[in-house]
Amino acid sequence: MPPLLKEEFQVRKGVQTLFSGSSCESIAEAYFLSKGLNVATPSVDSGVDLLVEMGQVWKKIQVKKIVRNSGSYSFFFNATNSNGKRKDKSYNVDYFLHVLHTPHRELLFLTPDSDVPRNKHGQHVMSIDLVMDRYNRVHSKNKKLNIKDYLIYAKYSEQLIHEHIDFFNLLTTTN
Repeated sequence: MPPLLKEEFQVRKGVQTLFSGSSCESIAEAYFLSKGLNVATPSVDSGVDLLVEMGQVWKKIQVKKIVRNSGSYSFFFNATNSNGKRKDKSYNVDYFLHVLHTPHRELLFLTPDSDVPRNKHGQHVMSIDLVMDRYNRVHSKNKKLNIKDYLIYAKYSEQLIHEHIDFFNLLTTTN
């Protein structure tokens, strides 16, 4: 991933996080619609943010915003209470869709629930932290998960491409 631009270091707190979470859900919905997939939003949020018709089957998707923490990015897989403690049960979904949305990039990662590592109690790991330019640390000795393998969409602003043209040139010459 190309380095962040100054405008991308913005930290959202309080009510702003509600807007960023909702914008991630809208980005996810727009992505699936652009692929010709039917999307529905449950009336009540019980851990499923979107229903997406894939083939002849409706799949349950939990949309999670990717949170930047001093150099790494956290991909959360477990529900937490308002005080930040883990809820007693994991999500009952088919996929997790993680969204990184900044003024200069949109990245979407679609991870099947069956690929997400579990702790010794069978719950999803809380999160996997990833440094985008190196291999992520793994939270499970039994099951490795490289989040980068689940990237399904990447969009970068013209400014970001222009400022990091060497990164994008390297991509085109190595592929």
